[in-house]
Amino acid sequence: MVDVGWIAYVSLTTGFGVAIAAALMVRSEPSPAGRIGCIDGLRGYLAFSVVAHHYLIGWNYVISGEWVAPSNPLLANLGPAAVSVFFMITGLLFYLRIDRAEVGWLKLYVGRIFRIAPLWFTAVAAVVLVSLARTGWNGDASILAPILNWIFLWGFPDIGGYSSSIVIAGVAWTLRYEALFYILLPLLALGVSVLPRHPLVRMPAFMAIAALSSTLPAYSFAGFIINFAAPFFWGMATAEALKLPRFCALLRLGPASLLGALCLTAALLIPRPAYAAWAYAPLFCFFLTVAAGNTYRGLLTARPSLVLGDVSYSIYLMQGIIIHALMVIGFPDTFSTSGTLGWAALPPTFFVLAVTSLVTYRWIERPGIALGRALTRQPKKKVGASKSEAVVDREIDRAGI
Repeated sequence: MVDVGWIAYVSLTTGFGVAIAAALMVRSEPSPAGRIGCIDGLRGYLAFSVVAHHYLIGWNYVISGEWVAPSNPLLANLGPAAVSVFFMITGLLFYLRIDRAEVGWLKLYVGRIFRIAPLWFTAVAAVVLVSLARTGWNGDASILAPILNWIFLWGFPDIGGYSSSIVIAGVAWTLRYEALFYILLPLLALGVSVLPRHPLVRMPAFMAIAALSSTLPAYSFAGFIINFAAPFFWGMATAEALKLPRFCALLRLGPASLLGALCLTAALLIPRPAYAAWAYAPLFCFFLTVAAGNTYRGLLTARPSLVLGDVSYSIYLMQGIIIHALMVIGFPDTFSTSGTLGWAALPPTFFVLAVTSLVTYRWIERPGIALGRALTRQPKKKVGASKSEAVVDREIDRAGI
């Protein structure tokens, strides 16, 4: 296992710093206006938290041949905590979308396909090319079945006998849960419609469902573990909390940011199994403050934070490819023998990933988003139509995961 000492924390801090520096290279000035709270400013840090987690897992894989989480509590919790909050963001945004008189299902699903698919197909192409390049391909057509499994998120089998999932750092499973959530949205909308519309009724109801689903035995249905439904419902509870102006005003104050930071610290530093049920509560408390608009002393509304948030889907999907190219293909001997050089390589990896993500967002994600919007363009709404609906739609366009 990788030795984690003071150099690890210096390297991690520097890594986040160089990622911010890469974001400063972007000349455009993303506006913090017209957004829901500060979730956009948070997404980039969540994505790089997953990167830090997988950097250690990938490094351990080079050393031991096993894909296992690091023993250090912070580095072990960074990935699961970040993914949990990503799911909360999804629950929040799509609940706000279905909690309206006219949902616009065609626009929603076409928009999702063109938001998610272009970069996903790019990542799958990279996985296939790496897998075949590492094993050699003799023209056997049997690779078509696993490739189709990857493309349509049915599963992530080895391609050509190569452990293909590690090429993408194993993150593809989260897209399956996101896709299932989208598929179930009509049923969810129907179920929600029978509840009284007051937030003081719906918010505790969603919290109760989230708590119950997270404490159930780890029952799997069609390959999906029911416990992972919990963060989506925590996000829906957050959406109802945003309807309470006085409560949100309190969440934006300094004491709330201190409480949120303490809750986040507890979720990250206390040793626990990945996706432990109790960890959702402190993450929910932290997420409430961010969704309500607590800027954490301006950090979450700073230009580099918003830039990294916009490209967070690229960061999330491209991370494994870059880590794999560095550790498994490029310098396996270095990572298996030298701890110091391994930690020294983390900040440049963060920088390369940030720059790569800026490029893939500009040339792959944005054209896909624009095409999805064009295909579902609606006539202009009547004067007086809710501006909040447009804000939610723009937030959904920004959210890759």
